[in-house]
Formats: sequence, structure tokens, C-alpha cells
Amino acid sequence: MEHSKVFRLKNRGKPTFFDCHRRFLPMNHPYRCQSNKFLKGVLERLPPLPLPFGLEMLNEVSKYTKGRNGGSSFNDKIPGFGVKHN
Repeated sequence: MEHSKVFRLKNRGKPTFFDCHRRFLPMNHPYRCQSNKFLKGVLERLPPLPLPFGLEMLNEVSKYTKGRNGGSSFNDKIPGFGVKHN
């Protein structure tokens, strides 16, 4: 996420990740040079990100809490689930 190129839409300011996928293509891929097919006038010049190793991914994921709604278990359910709403 720290390498994403999020930008905000003009009218409502909604954040979007549109056109972020070109960075993951190889440097010689033809889509990197097509500035008229994606964001106007923008060429993707940054190199693709290196793939993370297993330990790097594990360390990143372990930062987040387990479960839903701050619960301690993945099996914790939302109150009223299956009764008031599905």
C-alpha cells in the first residue's frame, strides 16, 4: 500500500486506484507506453516492485488484528447475523 498511486476524483473526491496496475507489468510491455489508452498523457516509468518473500508477507499481515469487529477469533459473528440480516 505504501507504493500505491491513489488519487482523488474531481467531483466528489473519492479515492481511486484506477490505472495502478501498469506498474506491475514488465518494463518492455507495450501498455506502459500507451498514454492515450489510460490516464491522459501519463507514461508509467517506475520499475515494477520486487515480489515480497514469505517472511516479509507474514510480518506485514501479522500487524492486523484477528477476527471481525475487533474480536479475538475469526469465528466471532456480527450481532444479529442470520436473524435480522443475512
